[in-house]
Amino acid sequence: MEKTFKILVDTNQLRILHALVIEKEMCVSYRLRVLGLNTTAVSNQLQRLADRGIVTSRKDGLKIIYRILDPCAVSVFLLAKKFNMIVNPGWDESKV
Repeated sequence: MEKTFKILVDTNQLRILHALVIEKEMCVSYRLRVLGLNTTAVSNQLQRLADRGIVTSRKDGLKIIYRILDPCAVSVFLLAKKFNMIVNPGWDESKV
């Protein structure tokens, strides 16, 4: 659980988690660029989340597709959202 709460101190990881909660699965080159981060930054953040067991990935041809693995991460995201800790990346809020 501690690893999941560490997300709260990193705005970029919260934004990535936000995107994954809404879209369910994403590749770096697709929608995650919308976060305003470069591809390398997003890849590094996703790798940190994967190292903590929060997200997992699978290969689809040349793409790496990420999704949330730890259901506690969704709860942390919703808690952070409730307390206005989320920087809205511009997706449809009705999906969350």
